[in-house]
Amino acid sequence: VKLEYQIWSREQKSRDIATEHQYEREAATGQRAHELRELTLKVKELELKLAFEKALAERLVLEKKI
Repeated sequence: VKLEYQIWSREQKSRDIATEHQYEREAATGQRAHELRELTLKVKELELKLAFEKALAERLVLEKKI
């Protein structure tokens, strides 16, 4: 009985460790996904700023030509 318990205990510990590693991987994946969303939003924001600056520059060029 003692040997069976030791085997069961080690198997349980192994499963617990595997589960913990899975949670860690999922958390890391979630963190990377969040960072990617933040970077995507930042890129969109910078693209909008660039489009605005470009339109403003084109307007100034046209005003100087008039």
